[in-house]
Amino acid sequence: MICPHPIPRLFVCTLAVLLSAGCTFLRPSLPLPEGISDTASDLMQALDRRPHATTLKGIGHLTIDHPKTGRQHLRSAFVCAFPDKIRITLLAAGQPVETLVFDGKRMAAVSHTGAHRTYLKTDADPDLEKFLDIPIPVRYLIDLFCGRMPRIPADHAAVIDAPERILVLAAPDKGIIQRLWPDVENRVYKTTFSDINDDLVFIIQLDDFQRVGGIALPREVLLETRDKTRIHLRVDRYLPNEDLPDTAFALTGGS
Repeated sequence: MICPHPIPRLFVCTLAVLLSAGCTFLRPSLPLPEGISDTASDLMQALDRRPHATTLKGIGHLTIDHPKTGRQHLRSAFVCAFPDKIRITLLAAGQPVETLVFDGKRMAAVSHTGAHRTYLKTDADPDLEKFLDIPIPVRYLIDLFCGRMPRIPADHAAVIDAPERILVLAAPDKGIIQRLWPDVENRVYKTTFSDINDDLVFIIQLDDFQRVGGIALPREVLLETRDKTRIHLRVDRYLPNEDLPDTAFALTGGS
């Protein structure tokens, strides 16, 4: 996951120094407070009140740029149920190449081309690094598809208003610093995740929001890691809050 190591008690002091000294993405004038500021609490509640889909079907185009292996274009079809179920099938030339399924407890990866044996792992919070070279938790992808920007459970939070409004979150037990950029409608269009040294882990950027069934859903999703691996998803169609069969997230095989 993002950072498996415990953080020392000096976390808050270290974080304050990092923020006040100047960071790659943000140079706030005030250090992060002990606890959660009232302004940050109000903003997080406003973000939580935004409507989101409980289930979603979609199709789109996926482009993967990897520093070593180059560029790959794929079609994608996905179905998900908030907060913890998803199935993604990747296709090339109209034929399925790979299917990833997470049912909230286990994750499976099936190669339709024989590129690898079926992968099955019990894990309540897996990430996609093994499959897409992006260390993003699968649950974050479900959030994005359902119209929510993923957000860490934070013990420290503040809002920086200059030169633009940014919500800064920190989770000492996980060693994560997150920044979120909401627009005037409180749609978060960008977030960054960094480690305790404020080194970037990955960025998520959203664009071209479309209102579907009263929910603002992004048609452009960009993920980028510190090593410049990029995944760009262009969603062609969303179908929110559709009834899904029990078999939608059935796992196949195992090894």
